Parts: sequence; C-alpha cells; structure tokens
Amino acid sequence: MRKKTLILFIALCMLCLSGGVLAACDTASLPSENSSAVHMHAFGDWTETPATCTESGSRSRTCKTCGLVQSITLDPIGHDWQETVLQAASCTQAGS
Repeated sequence: MRKKTLILFIALCMLCLSGGVLAACDTASLPSENSSAVHMHAFGDWTETPATCTESGSRSRTCKTCGLVQSITLDPIGHDWQETVLQAASCTQAGS
C-alpha cells in the first residue's frame, strides 16, 4: 500500500509542477494511507479585480470540493500617454 501511495504522490507532484489538471496541491488534496481516491480540484469561475495604471489586480477561483483558492496577480497596466505635438505660433498661424 505504501508503494502505491508513493507513486500517486509523485504523479500528483509532477502534474502540479507541469500545470496539469491539479492546479495547486496541498496536503488535503494528496491521498492518505486510508484513502483510495485522489482529489481532483473542481474550480469555479474566475473572479477578477482589474489592475489599474498604478495598482496590481488579481484573478482568483475556488475549488468547489475543498475550498482551495488559486489566485494570480495581474501587473499594473501603466499609463497610456498620448503624444502631443506643440506648434509655436507664427505671424500667420495660431499655436497649439
């Protein structure tokens, strides 16, 4: 039984590291010696707090089975500066 548990543990870790079906492993999602089933996360929809020009945002979703929260930080989007060309006034044209 210990050999099967070890093999399952290694397989789960490989899935976690490769970004597979198991998005994030914690000790609650790993099989114990008394369990025969592996917990597969069933995440709900993403909720998003949008990033602003200067503040980070976030996206998160929660596993419907165990409550594990997976979250991603969104970088600030920065300013969208518009280039303005100023023209000096002349004898025949107004400046801008």
